[in-house]
Amino acid sequence: MNFSAASQVNAIFLLVVAAWRVILLILFLSRAAKLNEFEVFVCSFLPMTLIVTLLTSLNLEQAVFDLMAGLRPAQATVNDLAYLVLLMITSFSILTFIPLLLAYLYIIRRRHTRTPG
Repeated sequence: MNFSAASQVNAIFLLVVAAWRVILLILFLSRAAKLNEFEVFVCSFLPMTLIVTLLTSLNLEQAVFDLMAGLRPAQATVNDLAYLVLLMITSFSILTFIPLLLAYLYIIRRRHTRTPG
């Protein structure tokens, strides 16, 4: 297997592992924490948008992707589609971080002020 094909397979496995972790987080939040659908959505996507937003603010999103996918900077033109997807995820994360944070704070306040029983 050549390096380009190996890098693509590595990126696919990275996607599978990331999706598996998100599924596990969603299952945990819905079953163990007993959150409703809106709360599960907010509590599962807020940490992901926080991570992507912080990596973007530090200008590390491409470096982290390159490191995890096994890509080298000299091959950046070969992986333009991967960078386009990364740019879309980054843009989505930056745009949704504040609304998700506000919703998360609302959920905490609502659960904290809820009367027991």
